[in-house]
Amino acid sequence: MTYKNEKVFYACLNQKKSSAPEHIKDKGIYIAGDLAKTLRDLKENIAGKEM
Repeated sequence: MTYKNEKVFYACLNQKKSSAPEHIKDKGIYIAGDLAKTLRDLKENIAGKEM
């Protein structure tokens, strides 16, 4: 579905490093880490830029 739809961007978050399917490597982001910590860090980063 990601490959077929030009408006879609794929996001994947796993505890361990994972690999992206070749056909959607340019349409996605792959993050290895803890979901709660990643979202907390992202929120702090965004809040810091709003000032």
